[in-house]
Amino acid sequence: MKILFVIDRSSAFREIVRSKVLEEMTQRPGVEVVLASTKRYQIKDSDLPEGVTVKRYVVDLEPGNSLTARFSYFLDKIFHTVSRDVACVLHPDSTLAQIRHSMLRARGKNIRNKLAYASFLASLGLRPIHFANLAERWGPYPEFTAFLKRQNPDLIVYSNMMMGQMDCLRAARRLGIPLLLDLPSWDQPTSKGPITVQPDFVVAWSQEMKEDLIRLHDIPTRSIHVGGVLYFDHYFDPPTIVSRDEYCRKMGIPPEHKIVLYSLSRIKSAPAAGGFIEKLYSMLRDSRLGFPVTLIVRANPLDDVNALKQEITRPDLLIQFPTGDFDANGSDWKAGPTEATDRIAAITYADVMVMIQSTMVLDAACLDRPIINLAYDNNLQLDEMQSVKRIFHFNHGQLYQKLGSTWMVRNEEELGKALVTYLHDPKLHSPNRLKLIAEIDPSRDGLTYKRWVDYVIKCTEESISSRPLRSGL
Repeated sequence: MKILFVIDRSSAFREIVRSKVLEEMTQRPGVEVVLASTKRYQIKDSDLPEGVTVKRYVVDLEPGNSLTARFSYFLDKIFHTVSRDVACVLHPDSTLAQIRHSMLRARGKNIRNKLAYASFLASLGLRPIHFANLAERWGPYPEFTAFLKRQNPDLIVYSNMMMGQMDCLRAARRLGIPLLLDLPSWDQPTSKGPITVQPDFVVAWSQEMKEDLIRLHDIPTRSIHVGGVLYFDHYFDPPTIVSRDEYCRKMGIPPEHKIVLYSLSRIKSAPAAGGFIEKLYSMLRDSRLGFPVTLIVRANPLDDVNALKQEITRPDLLIQFPTGDFDANGSDWKAGPTEATDRIAAITYADVMVMIQSTMVLDAACLDRPIINLAYDNNLQLDEMQSVKRIFHFNHGQLYQKLGSTWMVRNEEELGKALVTYLHDPKLHSPNRLKLIAEIDPSRDGLTYKRWVDYVIKCTEESISSRPLRSGL
């Protein structure tokens, strides 16, 4: 059997290349693995686990420049917009709809009027899946189609459900090649989409994500497998990390200091994020917390490096960039081979984690580190689309708020209280942090990758037996 993995985003690279998936899958008898990456995520020999050899190709996922391709692009712009708006009407509680409503309000638009046409289409029984099925008829994707014909895989695995970004998979549908969508993030079912190419199989993290896929994306129950979180394996079967003394020495931190790790949100999407650097720096430097404390700012891997440098004016402030390969604009990132080890050490030795909101909530909870959420704009007058306050109303962030897994602060006084309390009592809210991770990944045994590979192979075997003939191959 031949399984083709499409690597087109940093999350896909992390899920497949930086996990134990390739090592495990290439050890299974009768399994051939092919990696198809975009140019940005071209996979080098040094990227692969030691001893792993797989075929690797750089592929073009674009529709081309022909008149047919340009017309398809025009149709897609219309259909993507219509599909998104219908999804927002059908599911106004989804994060996708909440973001759409915020954008319309920020622009002074009347939501009801703007989405009236979508309400009419929904009243006729139309759903995003109907638009996706219709759109499979167009979009040439000549290079990707030719590549698939040459490779003739039994299954394609991909990790991107951003609307329109994987329309190239229409070529696979037309050729009768089954698709498996591996969800790489906790918010994807409710904040991304609608899905524009329907997968045959989906791997979800949790039962809650499965229910979102059924309700929001019309994915059949039988097609969804709850498989846990691949990248959590690093936390529950961790690699060897340096000692705290060695970590402090490398970072230039006095070993007697407490460490506060501020996980920075993208400045572009949360303008208040940068201002909190100076706020935290001042609070920690003047010893008002009763401990000698060092602040580390952990940059967002997708942030603009130059913009970040403008925000940081303190020469003695420690900045930690995630290990990996950044592009020239700092807008894209490929995790390096030591990224997981470095991240685990940074979180393990942090006495308190501070952030607005990010998946680092889950990383910190996996290692049972205290988490402070900054739920205010730090005296900035921001509109709804820029304010951090909107983030805490999003659907996908409700679970940890409901469980009380983090300490949400809404002003400087609350921030100071939370810091002092957690530095004195890091086990406060520990049961709630463990509940959060248990809800998302009940196994927590470091063996998710084995079960994940088992399921992918099972799907491939099922596809081979049920699709003996392929159209167009």
